[in-house]
Amino acid sequence: MRQRDPAERDALAALHDGDPDAYLAHKRARETLVVHEREDDAVEATLADWNAARRKLGLSGAVMIARDNATRSILNERARALLIAEGSLPVDGVRIADQELRIGDRVIARRNDRHREVDNGTLARIEAIEANTGELTIITDSARRCVLDAAYAAEHLEPAYALTGHGAQGATVEWAGVVGRPSEFGREWAYTALSRARGGTRVHLIAEATPKQRERRQYAPPEPDRTVDEALASMSSAMRRSEREALAVEQLEPITLSGGEGTVARALPLPELSEGVPSARCSIPSRGRPRRHGHRNRIGWRCASSGSALPEAGASGDSSGRADSQPED
Repeated sequence: MRQRDPAERDALAALHDGDPDAYLAHKRARETLVVHEREDDAVEATLADWNAARRKLGLSGAVMIARDNATRSILNERARALLIAEGSLPVDGVRIADQELRIGDRVIARRNDRHREVDNGTLARIEAIEANTGELTIITDSARRCVLDAAYAAEHLEPAYALTGHGAQGATVEWAGVVGRPSEFGREWAYTALSRARGGTRVHLIAEATPKQRERRQYAPPEPDRTVDEALASMSSAMRRSEREALAVEQLEPITLSGGEGTVARALPLPELSEGVPSARCSIPSRGRPRRHGHRNRIGWRCASSGSALPEAGASGDSSGRADSQPED
């Protein structure tokens, strides 16, 4: 393990082996796990912690980690605004496709490309940008200089002040701040996100209901807000849940099968299912199950039996805002 603190290593080992209570007790005793009633408060606290850490350690030494791409985008935007306001980044950048990049930006490459000598997950700093062509020169964390054309930057280069757990997989930093709701800390994701830092890892837990739960308040009695103890108990329960063993389906629009024999219902991300949303079910034609070819069959749905899982939403730098999931490091 990369952690220098023996107590942190022991707590993470227990988490890895399926005992999250030891880890949670350790973090609470060290006052490095904070429960927030509101999501906005958790996001702001994560950003403030990151800002203090990066001032001390530099941009490559600190990272924020979120489960979903929507939260990651918010953290990246606010981090960049802080850096512009203090003069660490220039006010004006160079627009490439739908994003504006600046000299000094911390970025992550999201696709392997042997011709450009970058891998999916390469972390770097932008050293130069050619304003006329959009060509970028980056310096990776391993001190390699790479030149990327505008086409690659437009499709596969993203800000890296905040990452999803998938994006952070394999990375090592000095400090990490992890933010999410209790149900989002599935066993594999939690271990990956919480084990990136050699030094400190600070956890900001959101007790507030999910957006889906808030929508249901319009036509159903509202659920009471969680207490601190309830939020921690829900987090502990999620950390015992292996997402590798859960039935995994792609998020699809309802599909009508040929001949009107049945439909495949819209699937929900696993974290929302664990928050009490009724699980989506598939109805299969009565003539028997369709043949499968790998994980995909002829009617267009995907599934995996216990012990094997399909790629989760949010993998490979997906910017759709769906839940991020990946195996442990």
